[in-house]
Order: sequence, then C-alpha cells, then structure tokens
Amino acid sequence: MGSKQYVGQARLSLNGKMLSDFSQPDYEEFDVTKLLNEGENVIAYEFKGDSVPQGFIGQAYLYHEKPAVQSISLNGRWDGVAADGQPATITFPGKGTIKWPARKVLIPKEWEGKYQVRLRIEGERSSVLGAWVNGKMVRRFHHGLGGKCDVDITNALRFGEVNELVLPSHHEQNGADLSAKAFNWNIQLIRLDAYTK
Repeated sequence: MGSKQYVGQARLSLNGKMLSDFSQPDYEEFDVTKLLNEGENVIAYEFKGDSVPQGFIGQAYLYHEKPAVQSISLNGRWDGVAADGQPATITFPGKGTIKWPARKVLIPKEWEGKYQVRLRIEGERSSVLGAWVNGKMVRRFHHGLGGKCDVDITNALRFGEVNELVLPSHHEQNGADLSAKAFNWNIQLIRLDAYTK
C-alpha cells in the first residue's frame, strides 16, 4: 500500500490497524498483506493541524506486486563523470558521488513480445527516479517520492541488442544537468524484472 504526498499531518490505518501516526513523513509504503480482509477493506486517514487546506495532493492506493518471471541484475560497476570532469566509476549497490552513471546491458531477443520489462531501483529517494534508456527518459516522477522506483521501460528497449541505461539525478530536467557538481548516489537494489504480458 502506498500514498503520494498530502498536506497537513495525517494518521493512516487499515482495517483498524494504525500504519502511520502524525509524527511520520508524508510519504510511506507499507506491506499490508497480512492486514487485508477477504472482501471489503477500510483505509482511513485522520488529518490534524492548523494549515488550510489539508488532505491529499495525490492519491492512496493498494497494489499487488507479483514476482518477476526473469531478472537481470544491474549490480556492479557503472561508469560516469567525476566532479572535475574526469572519467569515474561507482558500484551499485552502494553510495558514491558521480555524474551520469551509465551501464550497458544485453536484453535477450526472446524477451521481445513476451515480457514487459520494468526497471526496479531501491535506495535514497532522490537516487531512484528512473533512467535514460537508449536516450529516452523513462521516469516515475519529476522529483523523488519514496525509496522505490518500479517503471516500465519495455518501449525504450532494443531486444537482442546491448542497451544503455543512464541514471538521472534530481537536478536534471529534459536531459540537461542543471548542477555544476556531481550527485551523491545511494542505491541499495537495481535490476531489470521481466513479467509475462
């Protein structure tokens, strides 16, 4: 279960079980599998505070995450540019400072037409926005919300070929790096997951 941002302090519960109280951040994700009832379920938000307005900026939603049929790990070395403009590398999972971390990956030809391919990244919210895939931006939001990215990149892939993924920082918009310095990355999981269409 997840939610986008809301205005004001809120308390969230599902079927009477509190998931988040007023002191927690405004974006959370919860595994509520064991709290769900067969049939009807009740999601409740209670808002408090002095600000007007209060409520949702986005939406609350329940989703079912099924396991991937195939996966390709993107762990290891990513090449990029250091703050001084020299070539540099970073290793994911991990932390480091670099511009435009890039990695090439072969996507099997037999996946074409058979699978939907999703990029899965977990880590610091500003590090998990999506990727440039073969020069095409595939991104979940224009800024970071939560510590997970799960975005469909199928239409940007070239099956049976080597594809290039470049990670954008939150400083970049429309392909232009607006920052003069390298970005601090914190990625704990990065892979491609294939799901049957």
